[in-house]
Amino acid sequence: MPAGPEAARWIDLFPWIDDICQGQFTGPRAAEWATQLVRWQAERPTDGSGPARLERVAVLSDIAMELMPDWPLGRLVPGLPGTASLDHMGMTVRARNALFRARYKTAADLALVTARQLMDLTTVGRDTVASAVRALIGAAALAPPGTGVLPPAWEADALSDLRALFAWYARRGLLDRRLLADPVPEDSPPGIRAAWQRLMSLTAVPAVPVAVIASQADSRAADDEPDLAERAEQAIAALSPRRAQVATLSLFADGPPTHDETAAVLGLTRGRIGQLLVSTRSDLVADLDRDGLFTTVTGQVRKRIGIAVPRIELLESFPLLAREIPAAGQPFSRVLSRLGGGFEECGGWFTCPALEEARAATRAMAAERADAHGVIRLSDLGPLGRLPEWLADCGLVIHGGCVFTKTGSAGDWAAALLSACGTPLTDREIHATLRGLSLRSVQNALGQDPRVCRSDMNTYALAEWGMPAYDGIKALIRDELARNGGQLPLDDLVKRITGRCKASPRSVAIYARRPPFQARGGIVSLAPESQPSPAAPPT
Repeated sequence: MPAGPEAARWIDLFPWIDDICQGQFTGPRAAEWATQLVRWQAERPTDGSGPARLERVAVLSDIAMELMPDWPLGRLVPGLPGTASLDHMGMTVRARNALFRARYKTAADLALVTARQLMDLTTVGRDTVASAVRALIGAAALAPPGTGVLPPAWEADALSDLRALFAWYARRGLLDRRLLADPVPEDSPPGIRAAWQRLMSLTAVPAVPVAVIASQADSRAADDEPDLAERAEQAIAALSPRRAQVATLSLFADGPPTHDETAAVLGLTRGRIGQLLVSTRSDLVADLDRDGLFTTVTGQVRKRIGIAVPRIELLESFPLLAREIPAAGQPFSRVLSRLGGGFEECGGWFTCPALEEARAATRAMAAERADAHGVIRLSDLGPLGRLPEWLADCGLVIHGGCVFTKTGSAGDWAAALLSACGTPLTDREIHATLRGLSLRSVQNALGQDPRVCRSDMNTYALAEWGMPAYDGIKALIRDELARNGGQLPLDDLVKRITGRCKASPRSVAIYARRPPFQARGGIVSLAPESQPSPAAPPT
């Protein structure tokens, strides 16, 4: 980050702006927001007027609420001092009172909290949370940059106490516990209670950016990952024999049979099988999510998936998903998915939510970001741009580093190909990329499509490029004669015409000697019968 506050740019204060501009997020307005941010990301909040700054803060707040509701607020405003009081940020009275009731008083208190979690507070809605987020972003935009370095006198002790709390809560499965907002439970070990008391006794804390606090949340999962898979194994193993059979035959099976088939195996009615399936799933989810851990883990998995991700990549990020759950006879990923995790595993992919919905979302995103001819570069598709196999699986056509979303006809293909190449192409070059069509068919399609114009003898361009249209050698000869007083030496004419198109000198000479032209004494002109009649003299 720049050394002085006067040098801080929007993108320095909010590094995630670059992720938006690079297309790392998807959503109905993601492309629109990216276009806006590109224009002013390198400016400084202090460059413009107050209203202009507030307008941009509002845009960033809308983006955060729409695209990053599950981000810890410390990641949204990484440079905001942890001691910044919520009482002086200009948020609405309703928002301030709601946060104070929940014992959030400083930026540090909100560092590990997400916007979605705030919306779960009593009497708090989306507008109230949006006001709080907008106030935090506005305060961060004008905050002096913090160094992120804690004072040496208590740095080691404070970090040690924080890690102790992280590890203790993680072992108990309290992944979303607010470390400094609530007292530790009474049954906590003496060392944990003492650590919390030391942290709460700190006063006159310097301007430590909330990112320093929020970053510790990432390390806790790596150091002490709650074993949700083990909990799932225990919960499934504890099912009654009949429910265990329903889980094995229907809930977690590779290809779940119909209720009729399961009913025949278990000797029950079809309706009873449906009831058991619903209640079994509900009870398992309630057990796994009794402290919010199921919701947290599945939310993290969905965030990593986005729309789609190769199976091997997701398992590298979440090795726990590959663990076998003996009671279910399936890997943990299947258990989470079938219990309503909001994602699906199919073949070599994990998708969110389900396979067909993910395919539809991919096609919709490509169509939304494509140009008028249905062309979008792979680099403009964000993370999906590096997954050509997935794009092809969605029915999209990939050609030369681009995705073509409009390929219904030869004209569609030609327009897309020209748009992707950005330069005129010959009919043979276009034909070479089309299978199953003759060159004549391609030529006919090009001649009839208003999006394409002929720019040379056998060369075509997009009409929107505004290139001079090629009407044939005769039209070119007539144009040159009109420009030069009605006649030109044959050699000069040949040079001029071949300089404007790919016609051979011999072809030009042949056309110049035939009607409606004549060549006498090496001079080409219109034949007498082709010259326009002189205008009648005025009477």
